Amino acid sequence: MTFEIRPIRQDELEAFNHNVRTVFAAGGNMNVEMPPEWTLCGFEDGRLATSYAFWPLTILLNGAPVAIDGVTMVGTYPLFRRKGNLRKVTTRHFEIMHDQGKKHISALFASRTAIYQRYG
Repeated sequence: MTFEIRPIRQDELEAFNHNVRTVFAAGGNMNVEMPPEWTLCGFEDGRLATSYAFWPLTILLNGAPVAIDGVTMVGTYPLFRRKGNLRKVTTRHFEIMHDQGKKHISALFASRTAIYQRYG
């Protein structure tokens, strides 16, 4: 098994949307036009396994603008779960930010916040 982490290509946008619709049980009407450079996905043996996207945003902390990444559309197809794929993708995102010298903060933009209550 090979696991590759990279942004999607433009021709993979439909596969990205299919993953998001599947993991969020959103049905066929949900399509997102996410710029590929704002994605970082996991591919197992060439097949999209984990979706992950982020919007570059700015917040004010004590009046000073601070760059953050609004993490969204995070999900792994059921077939590929319990392998640590999402952790690998998230870790890679943080490594990229560090390597670029960015002192970013990431904030999860959850579609269903209630499922995260168990994590505190």
